Order: sequence, then C-alpha cells, then structure tokens
Amino acid sequence: MKTLWSLAIPNIIFFAGAISANAAVFTLYNANGSNPASQGSLKPAAIQSSGLPTIASETQVVGGGVTLNTAANFAEYSGYSNYNPLTSSYFNTGFTSTTLNQATGYSITFTVSLDSATTNTSSSNPRAAFSVIAISGNGNKGVEIGFRPTEIFAQSANFTTEAQAANFTTTSTNTYQLTVFNNNYSLTSGGNSIINGSLQNYSFDPLTSNPPLGTFNPYTTNSFIFFGDNTGQESGTFTLGSVTLDTTPVPFEFSPTYGLLAIFIGMALKSWRNQARK
Repeated sequence: MKTLWSLAIPNIIFFAGAISANAAVFTLYNANGSNPASQGSLKPAAIQSSGLPTIASETQVVGGGVTLNTAANFAEYSGYSNYNPLTSSYFNTGFTSTTLNQATGYSITFTVSLDSATTNTSSSNPRAAFSVIAISGNGNKGVEIGFRPTEIFAQSANFTTEAQAANFTTTSTNTYQLTVFNNNYSLTSGGNSIINGSLQNYSFDPLTSNPPLGTFNPYTTNSFIFFGDNTGQESGTFTLGSVTLDTTPVPFEFSPTYGLLAIFIGMALKSWRNQARK
C-alpha cells in the first residue's frame, strides 16, 4: 500500500498541473429549438451595402438549429459572432481576450449544412456563402474557412488565393471540429481530416472593405469567432446546429512547478520507505 501511494501521489500532482491551464468547455449554441441570441453566447447581425446595420432574418428549425438566408437580408455581411464591436465586449461573460489561446490549443465543434449558395467566385478570388472565422487571443493569428457546395478551403493572408482546399460535400448536415494548436489548424469531420495548415496574420483594412466596417477589424480582435456570410460576392442559406468550444490544452500543458513538486515528493517517499525498511 505504501508503494502504491508513493507512486500515485506524484502522478496525481503531475496531471493536476498538466490539465489546470485554462481548461473550459463553452456551449455557444445547443440547437435545442431556440435561436442563438436567446442563449446569449452567439448573436446575429447583418450589415447592408450602405454600411448600415440591419437585423439578420433567421428561422428556427423544428428538429433543432437555426436557418439563415443571407440573400434575403439584402446585406453584405450576415451571421453570428461572439463579440459586440459596439461595446467592445464578448456576449458570453466567461470569455476574455485570451480565451482562444493558440499556445495551449483549443477546438471548436459545430454542425452545419450549406443549403444553397451562389458560385460567383473561383479559387483565384475565393469567397463563400458560409465561413467560419477563429482568431486567437495571443498574437491575432487565425484561420478563415470557407464552405462551397462541393469544396472547403482556408483563406490566404491577403484573401486572393486558397491557402488549402479539399473537395467535400457541404450540402448535407455534418459535424466539424476545428482544432488550433501553436501556429497550426486542422479541420476534421467524423474523425477524418479535411484540410490543415498554418494560421494566418490576415491583412484586412476595415475602412476600405465593402461595406466599410469603420474601425472594427475582426481579424485583429482577440478570441473572435464568426459563423456566416462575410462577403458581398456570394450569398446563400445555411442551417447552423450546435456549437461548442473546448479550451482544454492540446494535448496538455505541463507545469514545471507541479513537475518539480512531484519529483521532490517522489524522492522523499522513496527515502522514507528505505528508512522504514531498516
């Protein structure tokens, strides 16, 4: 029994230090029949071609989730975000500027179907009716992933080419997991890899965007998340299901303090055990 305790205690301390770093799970939307805004973590908004905000038109889905028709809004940008640029604050009070920590890693799991979409652009000017944006909270590196009916791609830093792309049918309902760790990202579905690559420092001027966003730059906003249509060149309809964020370190973060403490206790227990045998 003494031997078991001498082995168990250092390991318990080791793993306590390993998993204590910024671990949390946020349910951003549970798709239980209500819309995201009523749940408080993701809220809809749209911006017209004139630059004026308007209300995003959404429809609740009987089986769960919410459908957003971006063409019906007559807006250039329309979707859901975790951040309010008017108040410079997050809708979920549990969020901070460092919640999306790329150094320790995080993952966003979401369910979506692209129900309809225009296809006005190509790989040389990649735009999508539905995109996911995740900007980390330490260094503003991030990734924007666009969903076309038969393709998923990641935007390059200047939005002129596809950084990575893969053929994938997005018109059916799929659950995706976007994982970020250090300077890299990966997108999977059903355990299968779709695309992966390096995070980007996006070059975006909100003053010259169409429509203009004033001084608000989503690509330099810490811990920013967006689901929707962020281009005036494409439009469509998508159905968004549940969305969760897991900030448990990937794979885990080791704390030297806890590690040294574990070693010290292990040595002390070994010495005590040897003394007891004399």
